[in-house]
Amino acid sequence: MAKTYTIITVTTNNPGSWDQDAFRLGGTLFHGIPWRRVLDPDGTKSDYFRIVNRETGRTVALAGFATERYHLGLRLTPFPSADIQTILMDPESSCPRLLRQLVALGFETAHNRKASWLRLVFNNSLSTDQICHRYLTAFSAPVGTMALDLAAHPPVHLWNTFFSKQGCQQKYILRFKKEGFTIREATTPEDHKTFYRYYDQNMRSIRAEPFPQNHFHRLQAELPPEDVRTTLLARGEETAGGLLTLLDHRRCIAYLRYVALNHDFPNHYHPLYALYWEAIEHTASLGFAAVDFGLTSNNENDPIFRLKKRFGCQFKPQPAVVIPAKPSAILSGTLRLLQKKIA
Repeated sequence: MAKTYTIITVTTNNPGSWDQDAFRLGGTLFHGIPWRRVLDPDGTKSDYFRIVNRETGRTVALAGFATERYHLGLRLTPFPSADIQTILMDPESSCPRLLRQLVALGFETAHNRKASWLRLVFNNSLSTDQICHRYLTAFSAPVGTMALDLAAHPPVHLWNTFFSKQGCQQKYILRFKKEGFTIREATTPEDHKTFYRYYDQNMRSIRAEPFPQNHFHRLQAELPPEDVRTTLLARGEETAGGLLTLLDHRRCIAYLRYVALNHDFPNHYHPLYALYWEAIEHTASLGFAAVDFGLTSNNENDPIFRLKKRFGCQFKPQPAVVIPAKPSAILSGTLRLLQKKIA
């Protein structure tokens, strides 16, 4: 007998057992309700759903959606503004019927949010392959992160074996120590203002939209204090940069999440190297398993990809699929499919 499912809308005020289910299904801090409240305090900009097997009463999938800009319209995407965006599914309950239920739920939510596209992200490519086979205008659009396995590459191994003269890792890190710079945790309101000033400057320099300052206030309010660590690289009143790391103590993974760089600082110093290295050492001292350097395109020609690879990172894909959710988007999806076949 085919399994049937009940879909339950989850609110920020009444999440039920969402966080416990998310942990059971392999979720990270980005899948939790506190992270949702950071991004969407009143719960009006996102839709979170629990999919329950009617026969067993067991939660078999968790999905959170919100819209983002995509081409000239909107795209509905799971767990937006997160480094891990995968929809959580019980591997023992995964089946084509559950996938069809997820896609139907996505289409309905995209329609309600006036999104032209639907994007789904999974833990493996089997799900995306099945969706692409069923929906001919769908196309794969994988994302991924760069992560450092601390068991394979502990700090001592990185420093003595992995770092190279060509990569200049040791050179850039030691330069700051020699010139009297130190890395300390931000503890005062003035420290946090300094961090945000250079975070905002850095985001605008790469033509990215910075989060407003109250986003960081909510991080401090919604997440446990031990999960949010902000550091500054400074010498006296001179600040070269900063880094905000999110620490997932349950999964023992650190996420190097927000970078602040003083772009008035001389280019040849490369403060990011020193900030990354201190974060790696701190994470290792906690006994964590990995350091995640964030979403990165799988492109070895990308300078950001190369920088993270110099720190021992490996690309970890998050298979994704994009499906037109409006008739106006179907033509674009068809053209994309034809271009892929021609290539």
